Amino acid sequence: MKSRIALNVTTVVKEKTTTTIIVQKFTEKTQWVIDPLAKHCTKMAIPAQDKINRCVPDNATFDGQATFAGDKLVYLWAFPLHTATLNGMYTSTVTADDCIPVTSFFYGNQIQSSTRVPETDILESSGYYNFKGLDDVSKYFVLPSYCQNQNLSVRKTADNVKKLLERHSVLPW
Repeated sequence: MKSRIALNVTTVVKEKTTTTIIVQKFTEKTQWVIDPLAKHCTKMAIPAQDKINRCVPDNATFDGQATFAGDKLVYLWAFPLHTATLNGMYTSTVTADDCIPVTSFFYGNQIQSSTRVPETDILESSGYYNFKGLDDVSKYFVLPSYCQNQNLSVRKTADNVKKLLERHSVLPW
């Protein structure tokens, strides 16, 4: 089991690009959400149920295997995804040996919290490329100076980060 995750999320909506860096350290039960352009950092506790314990959920269906990049064996999985904010089907292609994500695909809808706002249809496809094993990953877990000595923030922010993680394939099974 890995004790930490670093995720760099770039999102483009209506020609506006945003970048968010999320660092989760499970041994410290803490995560940081970093906006590098605004130089803003939010520190919060990771709820125990958010720790990722599995590569795919128990209800995933094995859809086959393929060879990626000529020599890397990958497995294809599909499963229904129902969370507080998402409802649909999710497919994932992961490496056979380390369960590293290669592709992901979600179709369904986003459930709005307000009854006055209709559901939003979503079709999302993600690809991961140029990945390789790293001998020294420590640089990905060094927090910027503006993140040092912060107190834990309120739970509402943690809920917003969970929604972001759900949308970018880092899902707690």
